[in-house]
Amino acid sequence: MKIAIVLMLSLIVVGCTSLEVRQRSTPELKHRYTYVQRELASYRPEENDKTRLQRLRHLTEEEGSIEHELFRRCRAGDPGACLPYFHLIAADL
Repeated sequence: MKIAIVLMLSLIVVGCTSLEVRQRSTPELKHRYTYVQRELASYRPEENDKTRLQRLRHLTEEEGSIEHELFRRCRAGDPGACLPYFHLIAADL
């Protein structure tokens, strides 16, 4: 039961993040994506602080949402939304 509740709350958070991401412009998304990557790079594997780990998980989910939205926009024809490695992903599809 606890797993189901946690899973449901996670889906709600990811859904809200995705909705927020879709409302941003492409330059805003790319700027936020760069910021999130810098924050994630500061993570230390020996980190034990629950608050910091929760922030890390949130940033990881946000990074995925932003990547997904930028990829969607790139495939729709927005060259400004393309990240350098998207051409590798598109070749696999």
